[in-house]
Amino acid sequence: KGKDLNGFSCEHPFLNRASPILVGDHVTEDSGTGLVHTAPGHGMDDFIICKEHGIDPYCPVDEYGKFTEEAGEIFKGKEVLGEGNKVVIEKLKEVNVLLHFENYSHKYPYDWRTKKPIILRATKQWFISLKSIQQEACDSLKDIKMTPETGRSRLHGTLSGRQEWCISRQRSWGLPLPIFYHKKTGDALLSKEIILHIQQLFQEHGSDCWWTFPIEKLLPPNLSSLAELYTKGTDTLDVWFDSGASWSCVLSDNISKKADLYLEGSDQHRGWFQSSLLTSVAVRGTPPYRHVFTHGFVVDEAGKKMSKSLGNVIDPQHLVESVPDMDKKGKKIPLLGVDVLRLWVAQSDPSKDVAISFDILNSTSESLRKFRNTARFLLGNLNDFNPSVDAVPYSSLLDTDKYFLHLMHSTATKITEFYENFNYHGVCQTIKNFVNTDMSSFYFDISKDRLYALSPRDPSRVACQTVLYYALDFLSKSLAPIVPHTTEDIHLHNPLATTISSFHNGWFHLNDEWQNQTIADRFDLIFAIKKRSNLLVERARQTKNIKTAIETNLYIAIPPQAPLFKESNKLNETSELSDFFCVSKCVIYPMGSDVDIPKANILYTDEDSEDMIESLL
Repeated sequence: KGKDLNGFSCEHPFLNRASPILVGDHVTEDSGTGLVHTAPGHGMDDFIICKEHGIDPYCPVDEYGKFTEEAGEIFKGKEVLGEGNKVVIEKLKEVNVLLHFENYSHKYPYDWRTKKPIILRATKQWFISLKSIQQEACDSLKDIKMTPETGRSRLHGTLSGRQEWCISRQRSWGLPLPIFYHKKTGDALLSKEIILHIQQLFQEHGSDCWWTFPIEKLLPPNLSSLAELYTKGTDTLDVWFDSGASWSCVLSDNISKKADLYLEGSDQHRGWFQSSLLTSVAVRGTPPYRHVFTHGFVVDEAGKKMSKSLGNVIDPQHLVESVPDMDKKGKKIPLLGVDVLRLWVAQSDPSKDVAISFDILNSTSESLRKFRNTARFLLGNLNDFNPSVDAVPYSSLLDTDKYFLHLMHSTATKITEFYENFNYHGVCQTIKNFVNTDMSSFYFDISKDRLYALSPRDPSRVACQTVLYYALDFLSKSLAPIVPHTTEDIHLHNPLATTISSFHNGWFHLNDEWQNQTIADRFDLIFAIKKRSNLLVERARQTKNIKTAIETNLYIAIPPQAPLFKESNKLNETSELSDFFCVSKCVIYPMGSDVDIPKANILYTDEDSEDMIESLL
């Protein structure tokens, strides 16, 4: 067993050095040979196990990926992943210790941009210990609203598993770390006095003065005599520290001041969200934000990451330019407009990656076209309506009007709640369902006879126009935050508009009396009856006895004690029921009574309807 080798040592193939055998938990049975080479300077697991056994990291590779002098004279200056690899193999052959070598595929980290392998190196860096604020930062999450809620556990996981923060980076750009190093010993020269002095220089001359000023000017006057002994450090500050401290510039000096919202991609739980929380808790003892909203990333329709090398990138600019472009396959890119892009974003679930393709965008364009056509229908039927003169009071509306206003009131309340909670895909789905089902399929469908067949000033027609006026206001305001160009179009074509822009109209002004549960309960029953009557109509249509429902008469037997029957006289006196059921005539009569039903050419009955109606009542 492997543990039996613990404590033994191996002789290095060509260096006078012994290498101890260590038992490590990171070595698994399902991958590799189980006996692995350990390089504490070139891997986290290796670094940790060697540190536990008092073995210092050894890293004979420089920042250019070449062997250093520590590796030996014959390897010095050669690229590790190139010629250096070949020289190592030749050396092993030379000393006759190489049994076999071959190329094989295995897991190894690659740079996503260059698609080349990464060389891991243990180097000297600057760290901040987080142990003193780690628990405080984790505890503060309970007072922060997260959208989606899964973000809370993700952010907590990154915080609880992190005890230090590496703040130094080896880049040629960024904010320099103001540290001096002794030319001979390499020891760092850093003090509060030095930092305050450089801070003053940065305020006066900008951070570039670190690179342009001589050392004697960067050091405080009482230390300038040491300038010849030191050199300037070239490390830059971690950009997450830069961005994480942005609250200190944006928010006021008031310790309790917090941002209403931090918005970024889901990868920022280990980035900006975390760095902002840590710096704010460290300095002010409180989080910098009240609400964190995270979203997924754009992928293609197959779920693959957008990449220029894969050729699956859709440039948003090409979708809104005046002259459509061509994609790499020679396919014409459709000109869709900004509102389609905004609607596509809004209707996507932010808790997941967002797929995009021309098919998806074309489907989104159809959804927007449906909204525009709905607005066109509303505007077209309001051209002779003046709300200040013609609007009908709620008490004079038909029951179908009141029921539609009840639905609209409930929908507007739900949409408002969704907007307040950044649930934009909930907003889009709710509007879409309301427009397709409650507006078009229900209210518009049953109102067309009133709008087109009655005289312009008929009370029933004007009552319907009153409701359509409210519906146009609802549609414009509910869509405005998502598709502003469309709603502005509606506003410009609305002769009833009283403001210069749709965005001057404010939010919904809902009348409390629209919320009418009594009407809603009544229509729940009527809808259930309509569902059954539609089956009879469909049966007649399939047998080719009728072409449309308007050719039929409908008689509904209701128990006399039912609330709906009490309203039957009023309903029977109007065309409201026939409009609702989309039939020529509809009559409600008491169940069990003799009613004079005109002789029909063909009679269709629903034997289960009486039991169904009684159970619903």
